[in-house]
Amino acid sequence: MSRIPLNFLPGILRNIGIAWRLMQNPAVSPWVKLLLPLLAVVYYFSPIDLLPGLPFDDLFVVLFVFPKLMIHFAPPDAVEAAAYGYTQSPPPEEEDDQTIDVPWRSVS
Repeated sequence: MSRIPLNFLPGILRNIGIAWRLMQNPAVSPWVKLLLPLLAVVYYFSPIDLLPGLPFDDLFVVLFVFPKLMIHFAPPDAVEAAAYGYTQSPPPEEEDDQTIDVPWRSVS
């Protein structure tokens, strides 16, 4: 019998946080923001269960599958921004017009 690693909970909580920030990101499609939570709620209240009478499969879908699907369907740059705690992509760094890029080498 295989054991469930004890460090699975931080990964699930991280994915939930990323999914929450993705819901607030304007770069994510409104269809994804609408359909995925709606499907999760419909599944949670549907009479079709993998484990009848027990809420474990419903909680698994809502807490594990929904955030994974949200991360999968969101744009990669939005997911990266959400992973670093941003609800929107960070502004691009402005280039300095007075900097001259030249090749260089070290002389010893």
